Order: sequence, then structure tokens, then C-alpha cells
Amino acid sequence: MKFPRVRIIPAAVLAVLSVGMVGCGGGGSSERTASTAQARAETAAVIRATERRRLRALLEHDFDTASKLHADDFELIDTLGEVVSREDYIDSGAAFQYTVWKPITPIRVRVHGDSAVIRYESEIVRHGIRGHYWHTDMYEKRDGKWKIVWSQTTGAP
Repeated sequence: MKFPRVRIIPAAVLAVLSVGMVGCGGGGSSERTASTAQARAETAAVIRATERRRLRALLEHDFDTASKLHADDFELIDTLGEVVSREDYIDSGAAFQYTVWKPITPIRVRVHGDSAVIRYESEIVRHGIRGHYWHTDMYEKRDGKWKIVWSQTTGAP
């Protein structure tokens, strides 16, 4: 069976055009996606380092560093479900009562523009009492610096 030449030519032209379009448009999109993924990975690394720095400041009773890393409107939901303000947590010194605060799982990070959410499990010793907890914290980039704005701690089995 012979096909009319008219039907073959458009198919060939379409094939050539589609190859050309993939070469022109697809690469830019892939590069943008790779660039975005790379930027998120870099930001996630900064957030992890910032969280570790924050924990070190709390353990070492470094008020200046802790103050810089907690937003003025910071709020913690503690293990009792109570809302604790920055004033009641950092400024009062309550945040510096830990003798151990060690992440026991990787710090997972999700970045969304100028905000990021982290989650991890930790072992904490406070007032001589050891506990195992989940942490979910939200960071925001403010004036070019990442600060923790919300934190929630939940007991883990």
C-alpha cells in the first residue's frame, strides 16, 4: 500500500520541528529547574547550619547569638501545648536550661522562598530529665538573615 506523498511530508516536517523545539525550549526549563533545586539545596544547608548554631548557643548559654537567631516575634509551642513568647523563652533565660540537645535524625528542610520549615528528632536533657522529642520549626529570612519564628516540640516515643 502506497501512501500519498502529501501525508508523509507533514509528518516529516513535524518530526523535524519537534526535535528543534525540544532543543530550544526544553534545555532552558531543565536548567531553570536544576538551578532552582541547587538554590534550595544551598539554602537548606544554611538552615541546617543555622539550627545547629542556635542549639549550640542555647547549650553554651550564648545569649547574644541566641538573640540574633530568634525573631522578635518568636513563639514556641512547648511539650505541654503552651505558647511561650521570645521574652519568656530567650529573654528570661529559660532557653538556657538544656545540658543536652542533640539531633538524632537528619534535619530535614523544606524551602519556600524566604521561609523554610525544618523537622527532626532529638534527645534533650533539661533539669536532669532526659527526653526524646520531635521538633518542627519555621525560619524566615529577615533583613538578609535567617531567624527562627515558630517552634513546636512534641514528645516522641
